[in-house]
Amino acid sequence: MYRKPSGSMGFSFNRLMTNTVPNFANDNPEDDADITSTQKDLLWVHQLGAAETSGRSPMTLDELSTFSAGIVTSEKNSARIHKELVKNGIINPAAPLGIDTTRITQKLPHELAFVSVHAQRKTVGMLFFWEQEALRWRLLDQEESELKSALEDEGTSDAAKRELKVRLESVDMRRGMKPSSRPDEGDHSAHQEAHPPQYS
Repeated sequence: MYRKPSGSMGFSFNRLMTNTVPNFANDNPEDDADITSTQKDLLWVHQLGAAETSGRSPMTLDELSTFSAGIVTSEKNSARIHKELVKNGIINPAAPLGIDTTRITQKLPHELAFVSVHAQRKTVGMLFFWEQEALRWRLLDQEESELKSALEDEGTSDAAKRELKVRLESVDMRRGMKPSSRPDEGDHSAHQEAHPPQYS
């Protein structure tokens, strides 16, 4: 977190990257770690497509994630990056979100020395972005589960059921939106660590 000139608090992935991996501070400061909107969409499309064909969770990053996001141009290097991230526990299907950015250490540049510092930066940016996507997906799943449970409740009125069905459609719509297509979700944003709404 950092304080903006206006006095409000802001968050910068690039500042976090530098604090987490100080070696990045010695590189070109203009080489931002944040991945672009296009890269986010490419990764999102790959993850959902790969999940559909493999039967795994769409939130689990795989061997081709960095390649599909355009971070590296070689499938071989993408697989090597994935192997290192699994090895050090950053990518962990058993973790609540399938990814644990707290496992990123100052050793990462050495572990990913076979790719450029630019690719290392973008890989870390991708990890933090996808951790937020995984959280968003999990909260949408929780909201969907609660809505369906309320629909099945015999005490729910017909009017309430109609509203619940509309909300279910909203969950499906939000789940299917690419990162670049999402409007400001405001208080209903699944990026926020909040419990899904209660229904009765």
